[in-house]
Amino acid sequence: MRVNNEQSVALETASTAFVLGLFDTGLSIVRSLARAGIEVVGFGPDPREIGFKSRFCRAIGSPHPVEEPRRFLELLLTEAEKRRTPPILFPSGDPTFWFTSRYREELAERFLFIVPPPPAAEAGLNKRVQYEMASRAGIACPDTYYPASRDELADIVGEIECPAMVKPYFSHLWQMRIPGSKGRVAGTPEEILASFDEAERAGLQVMIQSLIPGPNTAIVVLSAYIGRNGKPLALFTHRKVRQWDPTIGSATLVRSERIPGLVETGLSLLEAIGYRGQCAVEFKQDARDGTLKLIEINPRFVQQNYLATRCGVNFPLIQYMDLTGQEPQPRTSFDEGVKWLDAIPDAMAFFYHHQRGELTFPAWLMSLRGSRAFPKFAWDDPLPFVYAYTWKGKLLKGPLWLWSHRRHPDSGVA
Repeated sequence: MRVNNEQSVALETASTAFVLGLFDTGLSIVRSLARAGIEVVGFGPDPREIGFKSRFCRAIGSPHPVEEPRRFLELLLTEAEKRRTPPILFPSGDPTFWFTSRYREELAERFLFIVPPPPAAEAGLNKRVQYEMASRAGIACPDTYYPASRDELADIVGEIECPAMVKPYFSHLWQMRIPGSKGRVAGTPEEILASFDEAERAGLQVMIQSLIPGPNTAIVVLSAYIGRNGKPLALFTHRKVRQWDPTIGSATLVRSERIPGLVETGLSLLEAIGYRGQCAVEFKQDARDGTLKLIEINPRFVQQNYLATRCGVNFPLIQYMDLTGQEPQPRTSFDEGVKWLDAIPDAMAFFYHHQRGELTFPAWLMSLRGSRAFPKFAWDDPLPFVYAYTWKGKLLKGPLWLWSHRRHPDSGVA
C-alpha cells in the first residue's frame, strides 16, 4: 500500500494491471499506473511495440486480438490464474476494445474491466452508428453519405462537396487492410470513386464525408472517464496545434486548454448513447459558423493520454481505483497550457508549412515551449524512445530521414 498524492487517499495496489497493446497509447497507460506503484503486465502481438522496452512493465508477446481472439483469450485467462486477485484490463486501441467487448462474458469471470453496454460499444467502433446516434441527440455532424454500392455512389457523387473523405465504418479494420492511413481524402468525384473502389477491394464498408472547413487548431478533444455509477469521474480537454499529415493525420503537438461548450456537448452525446468507461470525443469548430461538429468518438485512451496525467488527471489510475472499489474523487480541473509533443512527425509538419511560407523556424521553436509530455521519451524510462528512433538507425540518420520525408504525400511539392 502507498499514498497516492493526486487522490490524497491510501491507494490499494494489490491488483495487477493488464495493459492490452504496447504502442504509444499503451505505454502511456503503463507509465501512468506503474509510477503510482501498481504492477503492470503488458500484452502485444508485435515485438516492435515500444512498450516491450519499458522498465515499468513485464511484456508478453500475444496473439492478435482480432485475428486470433480465442488464443488471446486463453493467454489472458492463463495469466490471470497466476494471481490472487482479479487483474484489471486496460484496452489501449480499437482492436483490444473490440476484443474486450466481444468477450466480456468470458473475461468477467477472471477480470475487472469496464466497457459500455453493447449498443454504446458498437457506437464506439462503428462510425456510421456514431453519426446516426449523434444526429438523433442533436449533435452537429459533417455532411455524410452512405452509398451501399458503386452504382449508388456514382448517382450521387456529383452532389458531394469536395474535398471529401472516404472514411471507414471501422477504423481498425481499415488500418489492418490498408496500413498507413485513416482513410482517403478525395479532391474530385473521380478520386472519390477510385477510393471507394480501393475500399471495396479490401472488403471495407466506407462512407463519404465532407471535410469541415477550418485550420487544424479548430480540432478539440474531450477525454472522459464515465464510472461504474454512470457519472463522469475524470474530464480533460485539449486543442490540436499541429498534425502530420496536414489533411487527416495524427496530432504532433497539442495543448491542454479549457474550451467553451466542449464538455457540455461531449457529455450530452455520451449520456445519449449510454456510454461507460474511457473515451475521447473529437470535434472540429466549423469556420463558417463556429459550430462544434463531431469528428469521431474513440472508445478508449488516446495517444495523448499522458498529457492528461501530466496535467493532474491520471485517467488510468482513476479507472483502476473505480474498478477496485476505492471511490476516486472526480477530477475535472487540470493545468492549462501544457503541451504534448511528438517531435519527429512535428518536424515533418514544420517542413511542410515552412515551404509554403506558413511557419517560420523561430515561430516553430516558440510553439514548442511548454512541451512537458511525450509519447515515447521519459527520463526515467528511456529505452522505448531509444528503441523507437534507433531502429534501423533512424535517429543516427535523422537529418536525412526528415529531408527524405519532407514531401507531403498528396502535394507533389518538395
